[in-house]
Amino acid sequence: MALVLSGCTFGTPDETATTPAVTLAPELEAFAADALGHGSPAVVFHVRNRDQEELRATGVNDLESHKRAAPADKMWIVGAGTPMVAVSVMKLVEAGTVRLDDSVSVHLPEFRAIFPAWHRVTVRDLLGSTSGLPDYFPPLIESRSLDELQTRPLTFEERLRIAAGVELPAGPVSYFVWSATDWEVLGWLLERKHNRGLDEVLSKDVFEPAGMGNTHVAAVGQPPEPMPHGYVLEDGNRRDFTRIDSVAGLADSGVIPTVEDLSRFVAALGSSKRKRGRA
Repeated sequence: MALVLSGCTFGTPDETATTPAVTLAPELEAFAADALGHGSPAVVFHVRNRDQEELRATGVNDLESHKRAAPADKMWIVGAGTPMVAVSVMKLVEAGTVRLDDSVSVHLPEFRAIFPAWHRVTVRDLLGSTSGLPDYFPPLIESRSLDELQTRPLTFEERLRIAAGVELPAGPVSYFVWSATDWEVLGWLLERKHNRGLDEVLSKDVFEPAGMGNTHVAAVGQPPEPMPHGYVLEDGNRRDFTRIDSVAGLADSGVIPTVEDLSRFVAALGSSKRKRGRA
């Protein structure tokens, strides 16, 4: 379990009072104690409020060795990759390589072959979660054994074809509906436009500019140590589920950062928005 709070400011926009990180720490420590009490092996949190900072870890990385968790540990953080992929896509938009209202199939012909009825879906729809595309992740979990999930990697095309097996009315839609498939399409689009792997694209567009030196896109095989391990129950027995090859290279949850690096990304994103506002 990880928690990041960056630029913690409360109240109305014209108020200048802030809640210092040092006063937030006891509340987060209480939260961490409660999480550990309910079975979470470890909790890491990083709070940054201007020049004040708290970076702490509690619990253990591994329920077998009981090695203590550390603030610099890398970890799976579900959905961490989505805003980073969005930044990379918007760089293509700024460069004029892609337009927000372009049909996805203009840049990715395979999309129309897999979803022939969804030809009106645009890049904007994917970024705004209004494509209406079926989420590939639930049927993936339901159709694969634990062994397959841990050791069988999937391509972007395979993930989309899993989603295409779910019967839904063709989108886009006029309301927000979360689908991990949106981000897999965008990840595939990034690889196609750059002619490079997603790990290289995000490294150049996001990790390096934001100073995220301890972040990478998950590859096939055991994730890099040290990191908190995750577990599932199989027939009543605890099974280490830290390795998950089925999400290697995933645009949604395939990014493995440290909590501090994730905080750097949030801070860099906020700084970029402020600079654009002044411009």
